[in-house]
Amino acid sequence: MAGEKTYPEERLVRIMEIIKQHRSVTVDELAGLFGMTGATIRADLRTLESRGLVTRTHGGALLRELADPTFQLDRDPVYQSRLNRMAPEKEAIGIACAQYIAKEDCVMLDDGSTTLYVAKHFDSQRGATVITNGLTICNELVSHPNCKVICTGGCLVPGDLAFNGRTAEDTVRKFHTSCTVLGASGLTLTEGLTAPDEERAELKKCMIDSSVKTIIVADHTKLSRVSMVPVCEIGFIDVLVTDWGAAEEQLEGYRALGIHVIVAKP
Repeated sequence: MAGEKTYPEERLVRIMEIIKQHRSVTVDELAGLFGMTGATIRADLRTLESRGLVTRTHGGALLRELADPTFQLDRDPVYQSRLNRMAPEKEAIGIACAQYIAKEDCVMLDDGSTTLYVAKHFDSQRGATVITNGLTICNELVSHPNCKVICTGGCLVPGDLAFNGRTAEDTVRKFHTSCTVLGASGLTLTEGLTAPDEERAELKKCMIDSSVKTIIVADHTKLSRVSMVPVCEIGFIDVLVTDWGAAEEQLEGYRALGIHVIVAKP
């Protein structure tokens, strides 16, 4: 590879591969590998630092999370785009749900951008056990000293930053909790809760079966959407936490079925 000609973006990708493998690298090492000047390599490292991927050091760089303990897993661009979509509504839903479950001592949280907002608003002094398949939720709650976090493990889905599959399902089945909080790809009165694929649907089913109460957190755009795979009928849902954009007549339909509806305020 030494002296091999590379284009700038391709070189950045390969530099990141090297840094991920070795955790740190020097300018001289990269200059020798790519046959580039030190100035060019330093410019590459500045670009990677501006993207939040590395931290430059004197004469080199190291992987960002090694230098910055506040580095967040949700910097993943695919996940970040989901997190930012309907962010004010999700933030409000997260606050409302966290307040509602404040006295629960054992909670399941599935992965998702809305459930992450629930975790973000947990009382930092609260003593509770949280079982989750969400990597970002684990990362969020690690700063809560009184919160016991159990991660399901399983097959990691990079774009979701979450675990699913048989291992995750088996872990969930080992526990019995007072409530489970689930995000929704789709929720309607006729089709119930739906998910985009079988793996996520199966894990949600396991969480519902392992809990006394099922709480759905969903912004108003999800309340008229049906995803590909059924999870459960509407009668399995006890609480719906949504936002101010939901139509009142729509919410009345849920209330008529005995579902407790919480509308988060802006």
